[in-house]
Amino acid sequence: LPIYVSMFLAHKSPVARDALGGNWVQAPDGGKAHPYYEGSDRELMRLRKCLPLNGETAFADTAAAFAALPPTEQAALEQVQLRRRLNEGDEGWLAPLVRTNPRSGIKSLHSPIWASRPRVRPTIEVEGMSAEASRAFLDRLEAHVLQPQFRYDHPHAPGDVTLWDNYMTLHNSPPLKSNINSLDDARLLYRLSCKGEPALSLPRRDAPEWRTAHIPGGYATPPEIIDLA
Repeated sequence: LPIYVSMFLAHKSPVARDALGGNWVQAPDGGKAHPYYEGSDRELMRLRKCLPLNGETAFADTAAAFAALPPTEQAALEQVQLRRRLNEGDEGWLAPLVRTNPRSGIKSLHSPIWASRPRVRPTIEVEGMSAEASRAFLDRLEAHVLQPQFRYDHPHAPGDVTLWDNYMTLHNSPPLKSNINSLDDARLLYRLSCKGEPALSLPRRDAPEWRTAHIPGGYATPPEIIDLA
């Protein structure tokens, strides 16, 4: 799989519905800003706090969100560069706001949400804008992306394998639940992500030296699975 693809293997999905409203978990307190900045737009906060409440994973389609914008705005956004950082004080690096999937050519919006979560990781900034202007600019895009028409909540069932393309989606889990003492109350998903350099064709055919250095256990897909010719 290409490096930008991730997946969930659902091992256990909760069936308990004992929270208020008949859900698995309680809806988050809409009056609290955490982990966002104080003073965010009220409608944007409502969209942010509208989380899945029964163990689903929520996905937002950033390719559809980009395609829904007027052509003039699309063209302007394609010129925007974002500065991202792993740690506060780092110089960071520049990444395009609009990304093009290297295999399909479909364009999508790079995640705008990291401008708004200062307690999660260093905020991203638009190159050439102040931190405050960057947040206002990216908050507007976040409000666009989080609209219901671009959202899908996947209800996991045990054995499900859910794949998504990180170039084209945002995803969010339900609120955390504590004090679980029953299997009916448990949610267990394994996340698998790809490693290595992006590949524009399949199979990847990584060199044995690369696999030894980067993949614990020495696993390689058996040749009879990928050599179909």
